[in-house]
Amino acid sequence: MKKTNKPINQLSGVSVSLNTYILIAVAFIVPVLVCPWTFDFYNLPKIVFLHMTTLIMLSIWFYEVVRDGYFVYHRTSMDLPLFLLALTIILSTIFSVNPLISIFGQYRRFEGLPALLNYIILFYLAFYFFREEKQIKWLATSFVAASFLASIYGIAQYFGLEFLHVASQPFGIRIFSSLGNPVFLAAFLAMSIPITIVLFSYVKDSLQRFFLATFLLTELACLFLTYSRGGWLGFLAGAVFLIVFIGKQFLQKRKVFIVPVCCFLMLILISTFFLGSFKKDTSSSQLSRIASSFALKEGTVGTRLSIWESTVRMIADRPVLGYGPELFRTVFPSYRSLTFIRIEGEKAMPDRAHNDFLQIAAGTGLLGFAFYLWVLVAFFLSAKILLKKVRGSSSYLLFVGILAACVAYIVQIQFEPSMVGVTPLFWLLMGSAMTVGNFADFRTWETGKYELPAKFRTFMVILFGSFLIVVLSLNFYFGTLIVADIHNYRGAKLGASGRINEAVGELERAVTLNPYYNIYRFYLSGAYVQKAKITNNPFWADRAILIYNEALEFDNLDEDIYFNLGNTLSYYGFKWQKDEKLLLAEAAYKKSIEIDKYFSAAHQRLGTLYRMGGLYEDAILELNKAIFTNPGDFLSYYELGLAYESKGDIENAIKAHKRALEIKPNFKEAKMKLELLLAGH
Repeated sequence: MKKTNKPINQLSGVSVSLNTYILIAVAFIVPVLVCPWTFDFYNLPKIVFLHMTTLIMLSIWFYEVVRDGYFVYHRTSMDLPLFLLALTIILSTIFSVNPLISIFGQYRRFEGLPALLNYIILFYLAFYFFREEKQIKWLATSFVAASFLASIYGIAQYFGLEFLHVASQPFGIRIFSSLGNPVFLAAFLAMSIPITIVLFSYVKDSLQRFFLATFLLTELACLFLTYSRGGWLGFLAGAVFLIVFIGKQFLQKRKVFIVPVCCFLMLILISTFFLGSFKKDTSSSQLSRIASSFALKEGTVGTRLSIWESTVRMIADRPVLGYGPELFRTVFPSYRSLTFIRIEGEKAMPDRAHNDFLQIAAGTGLLGFAFYLWVLVAFFLSAKILLKKVRGSSSYLLFVGILAACVAYIVQIQFEPSMVGVTPLFWLLMGSAMTVGNFADFRTWETGKYELPAKFRTFMVILFGSFLIVVLSLNFYFGTLIVADIHNYRGAKLGASGRINEAVGELERAVTLNPYYNIYRFYLSGAYVQKAKITNNPFWADRAILIYNEALEFDNLDEDIYFNLGNTLSYYGFKWQKDEKLLLAEAAYKKSIEIDKYFSAAHQRLGTLYRMGGLYEDAILELNKAIFTNPGDFLSYYELGLAYESKGDIENAIKAHKRALEIKPNFKEAKMKLELLLAGH
């Protein structure tokens, strides 16, 4: 083994070129990639593409090492914390409350063990394969191009132009582009804007400057229209970082550019207020979003504070290794506070802590949080060393721009969840920043060359062949994920249109191809119940019950599975007079409530079950619990009125029906009951 700080013959040109181009492609494709044929339009195609390209890059790297017989390495202060972080993620997965979910990830999030390790691998791929300033410029250009496309798409959405025919705007006038959520779009833009600004400083051609100025103004306009305060804070943090480290000299040289940008920003701000009023949705305007930031007991700020308080209690109960990656949604119901429900409603159930540090601590424990924090501290301490080395060089502005993008991400992620379309880009940028220390002019990191012993060459060739087989198998598996999601999308559409037989076939294929996401079982079970109602055949209800029980084998801490199982068993029991099914339904509802004591719908269904079984006192107790959690539930008041009526308490029955009608004046059943009770009272 040889160690040196002098340049060593690096990886061969083929390896560097291929992996460099792939990394640049990742920076462009990941944020803009969508698939209109899958059920998950946004995140699934991104994570599948990321995993497949990472495996390809690792294969190329492995091939070069085996062919050349040596491995060139670079040591930095980030190596040890990154290794310990990766080890902690693996251990927290092994000791997770549900290892399968920690491995495969939650549907629509997909940040399980493979994704978290992929982020770290992406850091090292960038660190090892970017070798020249021009390669970092290409990466930056890729970022800016993707950001511009995402911004164009987002602004088009604001004006009602949905190119990809996504279902109706789920966020009001807030735009989400190819990222699927306004906060994710804002996070990406907050990272991209500093890079766009520094690229502008490099170009000399007037036409290129015009295009970059247009890109920047478009990105800024789109960022405003996300109405994401976390994204705004990230952008401001990145802008401040740029100003501090670029200095007055750059600003003075760009006066001609800065003045029209400031005027344009003011125009954007004024126009968004006007357009928000025109769309009759002023609640989403910047003014109200900023004002609500100071309302600590209501709105999204109150929600965040409530989630953070619950998350702290979660961490305190399992502090060392946490609950395992991707288990936040599984564990949170037991810690959900009544304050959160009063703000967001009883149906709201976050799957992220909306704070990166708390999310890491909940998933991998305080141990994982400590190593993650060490990684960030080591990164910025290393960046401080590099800033001194590159100051005055042509690489300085580009380096500062990348650091500003990282600062923007770290600030905004303390208020928003991570996402597979943005987070890997942050790790890619960190690796790109550190690779500046490998440039010939700024040699910083200790470099070494490890030559493989001759007797191990044959073994390495066999190992490489085995690795290729694993890579091909994994890529085939990732392909089945996409195919399964396509079948689920088709099945859901067919079921919604009433073509239930065709829907069942598509949904069964989805579950067969990918049994690791319960959302497919939810849709399949729902289709079976629908078919049971159409055919009046209990066989299909039995099939639905079977599928729900399979879902519980995969995740026995999901209150929604127990709730839906209870609904199916209750329907079966009353429809075909099977008392044993009703007993099982009662047990399922109780288990759902055991997981989430504030699950008002489960209390309401259990109360209805008791009422129909003649257990009126128990019914009244459960229905009052439902009302306590959700005072606006007219159906619980109606059921409470029926329970009181069956018990013979007409006065309280009348009060309950009156309350149901106050909540929903056009509730015909309650109105008819109330009229009958008043007539006979």
